[in-house]
Amino acid sequence: MHPGYKYIKINEIDESYLTSDQDNNDENNTDSVIELMNVDTYEKVISIEEIAISNENHLKSLGLGDLDNNNHSDEEIDEDNNDIRSKYNIGTDSCTQPCDFNDFLVFNKQPCIVAPAEKNKLSSLLTDKTIEALAFPHLFPDGKGSFDEDRKSNLKWKEYCKVRLFSSDSRFAADSSYIFYLQYLGDLKQVYSGINIAFRKKLPINAKQSLDENQMKFLMNKDMIYRHLQCVRGSPQYWHKRLKDLFSMTRQLGFPTFFLTLSCADVRWKEFVDTFVRHTGGTIKESYTFEEKTKLLRANPVLATRLFEKRFSSFMTYFIKGGASCLGKVNDWFARIEMQLRGSPHLHMPIWVEDAPKYNGPQTDEKTRLAIVTFCDKYITTRFPSLEEDAELHNIIKEVQTHSRNHSKSCLKYHKTMCRFGFPRPVARRTFICEPIKPDSDAQKEHCKTIKNVLTEMNATMNVLEKEKMLLWSDFDNLLIKYNWTYDDYERALRVVHTRTIMIHKREPNARWVNQYNEEILRAWDANMDIQFVLDPYACAKYVMSYTTKPEREMSLLLEATHKECREGNMSVREEMKKLTGTFFNHRQVSVQEAIYRATKMPLTYS
Repeated sequence: MHPGYKYIKINEIDESYLTSDQDNNDENNTDSVIELMNVDTYEKVISIEEIAISNENHLKSLGLGDLDNNNHSDEEIDEDNNDIRSKYNIGTDSCTQPCDFNDFLVFNKQPCIVAPAEKNKLSSLLTDKTIEALAFPHLFPDGKGSFDEDRKSNLKWKEYCKVRLFSSDSRFAADSSYIFYLQYLGDLKQVYSGINIAFRKKLPINAKQSLDENQMKFLMNKDMIYRHLQCVRGSPQYWHKRLKDLFSMTRQLGFPTFFLTLSCADVRWKEFVDTFVRHTGGTIKESYTFEEKTKLLRANPVLATRLFEKRFSSFMTYFIKGGASCLGKVNDWFARIEMQLRGSPHLHMPIWVEDAPKYNGPQTDEKTRLAIVTFCDKYITTRFPSLEEDAELHNIIKEVQTHSRNHSKSCLKYHKTMCRFGFPRPVARRTFICEPIKPDSDAQKEHCKTIKNVLTEMNATMNVLEKEKMLLWSDFDNLLIKYNWTYDDYERALRVVHTRTIMIHKREPNARWVNQYNEEILRAWDANMDIQFVLDPYACAKYVMSYTTKPEREMSLLLEATHKECREGNMSVREEMKKLTGTFFNHRQVSVQEAIYRATKMPLTYS
């Protein structure tokens, strides 16, 4: 038995209460058909049951103070009949109710203490040495092997988490509650260590100033208040520190050439599913149902995380930095692992390519513009081949690279009435840099409204046509003729409706819902991807960098609100740090795979 529970008495109860009275009656009726009960035995049983019921009612009347044996009301009888404990004969033994009713009826004994630890303090997760073994008795049946157990050689927390989750014993890795426990306790250790370090740092004050609370609050500015969260991986302060590293790279190398996004398709990748099956001792099949895949994924979160990390590392080694050179010769890159809400990881990467042409705004000469367009056509495409042309690429694009025509909830985020990702994308006979044209006069503004209405009607017409057949260039040309436009007028209209400089890629009418991609990367990665050529160096600093740390914006706002609340409440610096820590831990959504990354110190950024 677990040593932590050796003083607890376990009452053995009859498991027959799990079946209802109706099931018992049906079983009794079946038995009566098979074998007839002796009349004398039946009368003896009835007599015993009547005596037992009489004694039980007598005890209930004494215990409830019904000394006059008054009849209960119909509501009380119905309540007793609906009580699930009495209906199914479930035992009600507890710490405050003794097993024997006679003990309850003896009034000359000491009173029962309902809350014996009323004025005691709760034990801390950081100081209780038995909390891990007691909280997970199914993982530590003998109470041994927890982190706080004495060992010949000291084991660091990171090493202990890796041993537990990466070991051949899969019991720990399959328990998501245990994974969240390791992640939470590890972050808690780092936070309180950061608080202690913050107070041990030397400050330019004397002994008199250190006794002045207002002076201490002035010296412990907002950066110092939040600094203890920098060591917690996944916190806004942690990503703010990584953001400075990214700014340093931009300052030294210039703005990136490409911005690449790679999604995770752990259910789609068959080698992942086969590994899950092999790990659980099952039989590998040619295909699996979606329910089987998701069940295997839920049962192997640690294995899925490690496989994704290994897949990405190998992909970067062989396809981006290695001999394949899918994007040219890469000088440097920076990748950030992001978990969307409670989902699987995906990556955002600014990439610096050697000898890539640079866009310098509207003053860029035509030779550089042509070089940029040629460079983009070499590495980025929107082609949607037919099954006859390329069946493999056609299926990949159809399954992972095509935007849903029904759109998703995220498409209409921020109260938008149109898809915020710009789908369906405009068709184009060539790739060109779309620089916005700003109207100067009222007449130009009215003309812009007319152009927007025409583009909206053209888009709606193509949406209707593509439901009936595959769109062709002839359908697009007929629309231009209908509105008396040339193709140059169409390109000019695109410049009018866009408010920032973007790259319009060559796109056929049947690829309006296909996101741009790199063919070699898409074939190798076999999951959704997005690639963009960075045009605006100023937007790179604002958009690309902030996009890399976007999930922590809401958390930053919560921490700011908590900081303001603490200032208005005149809290001490240490109390405010603890308050901020509580806000961070209680308002952060963490998926099980992110918990694995944080508990085992797997890299969240690459460069």
